[in-house]
Amino acid sequence: MSHRILIALAVLPLLMTACGPVRGYTGSARPASEVANIQPNPYWSEIGIQVLGVDGMEVEADMSIDVLPGSRALRLQLQPYSRTELQQASGAEIQMDTMDDVEWQTTIDWTVELAAGGKYALTGTWQDEAFEVHLQDADTRAIIDTREVQAVRRDP
Repeated sequence: MSHRILIALAVLPLLMTACGPVRGYTGSARPASEVANIQPNPYWSEIGIQVLGVDGMEVEADMSIDVLPGSRALRLQLQPYSRTELQQASGAEIQMDTMDDVEWQTTIDWTVELAAGGKYALTGTWQDEAFEVHLQDADTRAIIDTREVQAVRRDP
């Protein structure tokens, strides 16, 4: 085998794992049927959401995170934004260029119930200095749970 092929074979597994969901649990990776997948910030959300923690474990996930099924305590960072450009990326992914309003950035803790093999989306709206956050079925967009949160204004 050539030297280039050996390097490619060594690097390929690292690249593949870097593109997958963040792991919001300890231990080894589990199959999709044994975890719940959460997608913060799908293209239809009107606010920015980042998962900062799961059950007290710090994470940073704004695209996709796998968590264990059951009752999960999520720490979420919410912020309003305005869409400036929406474009289709490869496959089902859609990318947005956004302008964040960091002075209204608000962190909340929210306990949700998740099923093994479930695919969820975290979405929301912003109006009158308040967020309405939704846990949705990622495929059907059916709202499973909703939480209203008064925003806390920070000094700009």
